[in-house]
Amino acid sequence: MQSGLWAVDSLALARQLISGGALGSKLIFAGGANANATSGFTAVDIYDTLTGLWTTAPCVTNPYGGASVVVGNKFIVAGGFSSGLANASVHIYTLTATGLEEENPKLISVFPNPSSGIFNIEMNQAGKLQVLNATGQVVLDKDFDASENFIQIDLTQNTKGLYLIRFTDRKNQESLVKVIVE
Repeated sequence: MQSGLWAVDSLALARQLISGGALGSKLIFAGGANANATSGFTAVDIYDTLTGLWTTAPCVTNPYGGASVVVGNKFIVAGGFSSGLANASVHIYTLTATGLEEENPKLISVFPNPSSGIFNIEMNQAGKLQVLNATGQVVLDKDFDASENFIQIDLTQNTKGLYLIRFTDRKNQESLVKVIVE
């Protein structure tokens, strides 16, 4: 056995509680949190073992402490925490010839769900957020700029039941999330 073959390198950002896995010749390190685990990062660092080069890719939300698995050419990160709360999101990335691409990226992440009416919403871009009740009536309608990546909405004064959160970005891509007010 040869000795002295270890090398030290760095991620784009210092962080803990990251999800990682090996995907082909690539090593993937996604998400993570700061030293106090009070906020997460949206970075995905990718190390190519063949070229020795690092690249970064964005992650829609900032998960940390979740589980990660690799299946075929897919890197999957599930659960963990986001903005200090348990996160039910599952992010599926596919390794392509040009890098790592998220499948059906969610424009928003909503948690907790179900809830008593207080919902945390993470988004990574500007857009329009609407909340519709079970009859399709808009009960909340608000525009957000790119600097607002975390908001909290309060539906405690609304009737308990099923609601639909619709987020439309500036490119008219739409993300729909069903939520339950208990």
